[in-house]
Amino acid sequence: MAWFAVPVTLGVVAVALVVTAFVTTLGPLAESDGVVSADGSAQTVELSDDGTRLLMAPEGEPPPTCEATGADGSPVEVRSPNASYTFGDGTGSWSGFGVVDPGGDTLELTCEASASDSTEVRVGPSPSGGAFAGFAVLLVAGVGLGFAAFASLVLLVILFATGAPRSGPGS
Repeated sequence: MAWFAVPVTLGVVAVALVVTAFVTTLGPLAESDGVVSADGSAQTVELSDDGTRLLMAPEGEPPPTCEATGADGSPVEVRSPNASYTFGDGTGSWSGFGVVDPGGDTLELTCEASASDSTEVRVGPSPSGGAFAGFAVLLVAGVGLGFAAFASLVLLVILFATGAPRSGPGS
């Protein structure tokens, strides 16, 4: 039965690669540095690092207008994201509307709701192009190893069923 070790090992590695691809790429979207009200007042958010941040508003609501100030007190540009991001966290869905590079571990946001109702702005790590490239590589490698595991398992079953001579341990 040791001859099943290769397809089983390939299958386990394939599953590990695919799970790693999803966890490392989509995991940061589940993180949040904070939620601020879009009521026109300046509010400070403590950041976990100085990386790029994605500003998100509740999905279906018009995005608020925000101005940002970095840790050194200088204005930080709020620009549109390069892609469309929507994230559901179990309590609601959020849609990305702005990206900022705070350059420090704090960010001061002053957001004004577009509609008459005050809304909230969620601040969290922004997905990067490098993360998606890594996702693609891990996903392709995992799927490729999965196919190799399946093909080697089919080959071994055919060899076993036809009674083809086998060599190795236990034969």
